[in-house]
Amino acid sequence: MKLSCRLLTDCNNVNSWHYTNVVEFAEGDTATVYIQLLDESVHSADEGYVPPGRRYVPASGATLSVIMQSLDITRNITRFATQPFPLDGSIWSFNVLPTDGVRGTIDLILILTEGTKITRGTLKAAIAVAAQVQS
Repeated sequence: MKLSCRLLTDCNNVNSWHYTNVVEFAEGDTATVYIQLLDESVHSADEGYVPPGRRYVPASGATLSVIMQSLDITRNITRFATQPFPLDGSIWSFNVLPTDGVRGTIDLILILTEGTKITRGTLKAAIAVAAQVQS
């Protein structure tokens, strides 16, 4: 399996959301980031799938850690994601807090733990955080 994710927006329930290429918000905002786990080893772009990848529902009891990776590694933030909609185990969410101090373009590193199996994945340039405007 090649673990990745798609970003979701307007995520209201298991049947109401849209894909987005980047989650954008301003520095100091509270944001909830929704993702749908993917297995990119199936339904590839080379095979004509748009978007590529197949949604992935992990085993019951799985955990997902998300590292928001900054260019300055001392500013990396780790969150444990939750499954907001029990009917679709492929959708996970995590919060970005005003005190996190994230800024700029953020990559996501995913660490999925299913029992003794640990799978890692990345999503480049997933979050764009605009700096606060000084007045």
